[in-house]
Amino acid sequence: MADGPPSIPGIPTDPSVAEVLGTCADAQVPCGPVYAIDEIFDDPQYAARGNIAMVPTRIADMANVMPRLTGTPGAIDWAGKPLASDNESVFQGLLGLSDEEIAAPRDKGVI
Repeated sequence: MADGPPSIPGIPTDPSVAEVLGTCADAQVPCGPVYAIDEIFDDPQYAARGNIAMVPTRIADMANVMPRLTGTPGAIDWAGKPLASDNESVFQGLLGLSDEEIAAPRDKGVI
């Protein structure tokens, strides 16, 4: 049984992204990095393609419509309603709860 994954000639056992990309480029192997979400925001190609939509949300920016087609690129008009904006219609309208019944979970920050 092997002690770890098999090694690939020319690539160190714990390579950096730059080392892997360089080795692959030298061997004419097409490749690219797999980004963490925070790295996507720094990539000029993502910006040039418009892959990150700057849509105001309660949390963060969001991924844009993909793929981005020239004639019909698609768009995000809004990111949805604010958190808890439908609580009253659900708890009172659908479930029939009274103001008193929903006060306790609201006071505890549950809803």
